[in-house]
Amino acid sequence: MSEAIFDKIKNKYKSSKHPVYWDLYKHVFSGFDLAKELNIFEIGVDQGHGMLQFKELFPNCSICGLDIREDTPSSPVGNVWIGSQTDTELLSKINEDEGPFDIIIDDGSHQNDHQIESFEYLFPKLKAGGIYIVEDIHTSYWESCKGGYGKNSFVNYCKKLSDLINYEAWIKGFQSPKDFNWYVNEDDVKKYNSYNISKEIYKNINCISFYPNVIVIYKSNKEAEYQLGNVSI
Repeated sequence: MSEAIFDKIKNKYKSSKHPVYWDLYKHVFSGFDLAKELNIFEIGVDQGHGMLQFKELFPNCSICGLDIREDTPSSPVGNVWIGSQTDTELLSKINEDEGPFDIIIDDGSHQNDHQIESFEYLFPKLKAGGIYIVEDIHTSYWESCKGGYGKNSFVNYCKKLSDLINYEAWIKGFQSPKDFNWYVNEDDVKKYNSYNISKEIYKNINCISFYPNVIVIYKSNKEAEYQLGNVSI
């Protein structure tokens, strides 16, 4: 993979997408064949430069976007849908017509509850081995976006996901090196159950990457691909 394309894209467009993100994406897409035919969905089109950038990065992709503003310009590289990122009927229609998607980028409202709702609906529909990107997660710390350090922000939501992908350790507890019996902390199990996040989500995550201002969640090729399951340690 040529890293020069990322620098070219970063400097070519006057996009609302922060240029430094393309430095991060060198790592995010390092395992991708840029010539592969992929389906990409960007939430938050703005002036359409993000769609142009991704189309240039993945020239053989099919790409579409969603924006809530009715005056959002059309794009020469793909369909632009108009509506809310939390409208599940609309998201279902987009997925039926243009998906399933290999890559989803949420650069939409930046409201924390919207980021969580969109993720919980779309991640199960993401292709196996796909990635889900949420940009501008610094709004997790902004009260104006329903964030805050102790709030149910997207960052805090993803911290819960990082706990839950290790769900076997919660349920099975630990194995004693003395008698080899399994011991479970019931208080931990109660906390685990209180997270109220679908197993369809956390059992299909193989990696969560926290970058400055960006979170990337990688979907497994199969359920619990890298999780211990019934394997003893």
